[in-house]
Amino acid sequence: MLDVNPPELQENTPWVEKYRPNVLSDIISHEQVIATIRKFVDKGELPHLLLHGPPGTGKTSTILAVCKELYGESQSSFVLELNASDDRGINVVRDQIKTFAESKNHYTTYEADHMTFPAQNAMRRIMENYAKNVRFCLLCNYVNKITPAIQSRCTAFRFSPLKEDSIMGKAINIAKSENVDLTQEGLKSLIQVGHGDMRRILNCLQVVSLSHKNQTIDENVILSTLDIPLPSEIKNVLTHFTKSSMKESYEFVQQLQYTKGYSIKEIITALYELILTYDFPDSAICLLLKNFGELEERCTSGANEKITLSALIGAFVEFRNELFKLKYDLSNV
Repeated sequence: MLDVNPPELQENTPWVEKYRPNVLSDIISHEQVIATIRKFVDKGELPHLLLHGPPGTGKTSTILAVCKELYGESQSSFVLELNASDDRGINVVRDQIKTFAESKNHYTTYEADHMTFPAQNAMRRIMENYAKNVRFCLLCNYVNKITPAIQSRCTAFRFSPLKEDSIMGKAINIAKSENVDLTQEGLKSLIQVGHGDMRRILNCLQVVSLSHKNQTIDENVILSTLDIPLPSEIKNVLTHFTKSSMKESYEFVQQLQYTKGYSIKEIITALYELILTYDFPDSAICLLLKNFGELEERCTSGANEKITLSALIGAFVEFRNELFKLKYDLSNV
């Protein structure tokens, strides 16, 4: 007989799915939110839900856990799951959702970030007309993209970035389970890279462990594997930006990008985090951070990297001029 779950397939399972919580009690952080949803589940009186917040904070895991607790292994017969990144038009609402809502008692989970406004307006009527049959659970990163009419019909819960203590405990347990030798510095670096996103943290940890099997995973291993500038490298960049000429600064960063492959966006992000550790005057910091925001927006829009680097160096020239006016000593940078 053919083994439908051979060991090699089990080993290659993404850790995001392998360690996804199966019940509400396994959801980390969000204690008050989970406690409220638990009461709904226990009473069997779940309202329409709108779970919103940054990615990787447990929205999908929470609603999947709710479905499992309500229906067990037969949930596929009672739950319709749609992703509005693909199924976002009005025809999906008229065909799939309306047909599903008319049939029997069940729940609809919908990742609604990119759902069009006509589709949302059509779904609003279905939510009203078939409230006895179906409950909608909408998930999104940006709640302002959901129409007020939909929001008013749902009980909304915000999923904020996960707490550092919760992430740290989860990451340590998974590292032990996968026999990953993760140092304390590596763990801190991993959490810093994740920014409260558990999905990103697990993906990063799995990538690093696969590329460095049977090795100690420290800060340098994590940052180099993920193509994130090392602290020492960013410190050198800041030193050049605050003390060297524009030409020298440009050539230094260009060489760093050529040898390590760093994107200008990663350099800006690392510089931002380093800048905040210094006690620079408020006026100079505000000027620099304003320019950082504009530069990051350009990077996201696909701006030319060389031009963006030149603009970044120009931002630091303004920063230096402001510090010069304030007679700030740059010798400690």
